Amino acid sequence: WENGKAVLDPLPSLPDVPMDPASVREGKGTGEAFLVTYRGNNGWVFILTPQGEWQFAGRLTSQKIKFRKFGVWDIYDLADLDRDGLLDALCVQWHPGEDAWVFWGGRKEETNLGIWMRYGYPLIDDLDGDGWKETVMVDKFGRLKIWRFDPKRKKLRVVATSKPLRVDWASFSLRLFDLNGDGLEEIVVHEFGGNCRVFRFREGKLRMWQRRIGNQLLIGIVRLANRSFLVGARERSVQLFPPRIWLGGWRVQWRGEVKFSTFCLLPKGEEALSSSRWRFQEAPFSLEFAADIDGDESEEVVGYDGRWGRYRLYRAEVTKAGKLRWQGVLLGKGWVQDCVLLVDGERRGLVLAWDDGRLELIQMAVSSEW
Repeated sequence: WENGKAVLDPLPSLPDVPMDPASVREGKGTGEAFLVTYRGNNGWVFILTPQGEWQFAGRLTSQKIKFRKFGVWDIYDLADLDRDGLLDALCVQWHPGEDAWVFWGGRKEETNLGIWMRYGYPLIDDLDGDGWKETVMVDKFGRLKIWRFDPKRKKLRVVATSKPLRVDWASFSLRLFDLNGDGLEEIVVHEFGGNCRVFRFREGKLRMWQRRIGNQLLIGIVRLANRSFLVGARERSVQLFPPRIWLGGWRVQWRGEVKFSTFCLLPKGEEALSSSRWRFQEAPFSLEFAADIDGDESEEVVGYDGRWGRYRLYRAEVTKAGKLRWQGVLLGKGWVQDCVLLVDGERRGLVLAWDDGRLELIQMAVSSEW
């Protein structure tokens, strides 16, 4: 998007690289989007530069594993773990075994991190702010492990391990959130049954806070009315307006399971790390996308109202008691497949991709009025 006009460009033609299958990801370790494509035991990686060009980052070759067509192996993230100026790849195996590996960009070596427990995907970040990227994973025994590169031994080593968390293979999530706003992220392990554990890694030590927060799934952090809110999601049965009519069997559905988003105003300082201080409040929609569309440093929200089956663009107000009030405008009919924020200098626009192939651009002016 440039000079107020949207231009669609295809992916580049790469004649020497197989493009089936190919996928694009937003890397947590680098903060940049990257494209990966596989064939046999080879994987090709391209980084999207700020100028919008795909730059070749490296080719991975392994004699031990094969990158198969349907994602048995996957390059999940990139980072310079050993700080040699070359990107290293974090790869995960789906089956059999579900191992995690690190492929080193500066040398033809691979490091096996062991079996990771689904669905706690391994993550990369600088947790303590010392410049070295850590790798976080829940192993097959349910222990949270943190790896970091040791420059003296020239290899990855485990620098912290928790006690077994009593999680199983299909009912927990592993996320990284900056809960207290200090620029460093905490590790959040949430069981879908309700238990939530917050870990902070500082100076080689792992500290934990624990509490039950219900069966909601934690999604992320948004900034509403210049305040930080932790976002969750949960389902419950509600009355549908209007009732859903299924023409195939002429069945009328009056009630249904609808997903709602929950928001928790995060306390300031270290109190934000204690989940016992979290108080969630339900919103009348399921959050699909959040971004600062009008440039006022607070995010607007695209939400799906499952009771009415419609999308709305919401803006939040926070009362003195910390309660959220929502104002919304109705968006078009159909299903929103994806949303993206485009920034061109001071101009901002939200692009909605609808299920019928339409791309819709929404722009807002900075104003205290909706």
